[in-house]
Amino acid sequence: MQSTVEWGSESSEVGLGTVAYVRFSTTSGYVTVAWTFDWIGEVVPRIELPANLQCTCELNTEEPAAVVLVVTLRPVFHQ
Repeated sequence: MQSTVEWGSESSEVGLGTVAYVRFSTTSGYVTVAWTFDWIGEVVPRIELPANLQCTCELNTEEPAAVVLVVTLRPVFHQ
């Protein structure tokens, strides 16, 4: 089963960054995706996963006013 969802955060003042998080439930447990997008500086994503999930993150900062973080989750199969 696959699904795609889009969330965003927007600064309310010029010169300020954003801090936000999204927490959702999966059949494997809770997943938290958090981000700190400073006005100037580094974009810092943080992902918290259950042990039976893994993720890849793609961060596109080409347009500083519209940074995109794509998180892909996959199950981990233990043998």
